[in-house]
Amino acid sequence: DSLPVSRPAAVAAQVTIGGRAVYFGDNKPAAGARIELYYLNPTNGERQAAQPRAQAHADAEGRWQLADIQTQTPVELVLQASQTARPVHYFFAGFVQAQPWVYLRALPSSKDMSMVGLLLADLPDTSTQAVVNLFLSDQAVVAGRDSLAVDGLELSSITLAPPEKTAISFFLYDGNSNGRTDGTVLTRFTRFPFLAGVDMFFDPNQRSSIEVYFNGKRRWVRKIPANQGVQVVVF
Repeated sequence: DSLPVSRPAAVAAQVTIGGRAVYFGDNKPAAGARIELYYLNPTNGERQAAQPRAQAHADAEGRWQLADIQTQTPVELVLQASQTARPVHYFFAGFVQAQPWVYLRALPSSKDMSMVGLLLADLPDTSTQAVVNLFLSDQAVVAGRDSLAVDGLELSSITLAPPEKTAISFFLYDGNSNGRTDGTVLTRFTRFPFLAGVDMFFDPNQRSSIEVYFNGKRRWVRKIPANQGVQVVVF
């Protein structure tokens, strides 16, 4: 008798995604936050349409849900915690199944006086550069084992990603405002486990996309002026 042929499970054309919207640092619910979804061009990270394809508001506990989301298409989720808050733009490679545990974190509220809150509240807020965060949702980046690079600059070095750091979140921006990428450590992040910072300059006036590479996966993200939001690329 011939052995049965195993076939990969079919991917649904549309799925429901959801999760919680909370604030960085204290994890308090971002009640009433608006979440917008855009589909992206996989070759350059640009939006396929100017208007959101879906949107929702978080409830009092920060819970939100979006239905009928196209699978296997790169997605941008924009979290607007309040009318005055700076948006956070989350970039996902695309969903292949229903995902009920997507956590979106807003920048800390002005009332958050924790060390992490003060650190993130001090991110650049200008139109002349972009602020990019790389978030590794499944594993830490370890020098010698992993490869994480942005626009060809290797970030998985022993300086930035030693094993004891267990780095899962990399903040990239022009820390000294000299208009160029120095590739040096942003020292304000060194005291924190899990967090790393690198001096990189992204000019929003240049149309070229940011290239992010992690362990064989390559993504392209457009540049957004920092005063219009912080960008988070999720792997």
